[in-house]
Amino acid sequence: RPGRRGGSVHAVGAQRRCAPSGFAGELGRQRQRQLLIAPAPAVAAEDYFVAPEKLLEGNPKQTAWVEYQDASGHFCTGLWASEVGAWRIRYTEEEYCRILEGRSVITDEAGHAVSVGPGDEFTIPAGFVGTWRVLEPTRKRFVIFEQAPGDGAG
Repeated sequence: RPGRRGGSVHAVGAQRRCAPSGFAGELGRQRQRQLLIAPAPAVAAEDYFVAPEKLLEGNPKQTAWVEYQDASGHFCTGLWASEVGAWRIRYTEEEYCRILEGRSVITDEAGHAVSVGPGDEFTIPAGFVGTWRVLEPTRKRFVIFEQAPGDGAG
């Protein structure tokens, strides 16, 4: 099921395809298959709560499982889960998400809302400001890149 488009949340999928550099030809396809088959390492869960100044509704416990982080600390992947609640968001990072379970509504500061559920994929760009409201306990897969200060952001 494709993601929905609205506000500053962008659906991904059929619009554009890209391949990482180094994945050209048959050797690249074999390498890609090997990487995709490798299981994610077992990682400890990190539980936390939304900062009080961001909280709008409830007090949702959130959990993150960071499965990979590069040496710079600017790129990471993993899983995230949240209980029901709502909070303000202000993204400094670029984040790709795929919702695995649950329902959430992401609303930009102009009031444009996007409902997301299982199978939806989308990207939240750096600079996005709005709210995230979890209607049903939600779990997502994420890929995050945060540009280092002074690396041409802006």
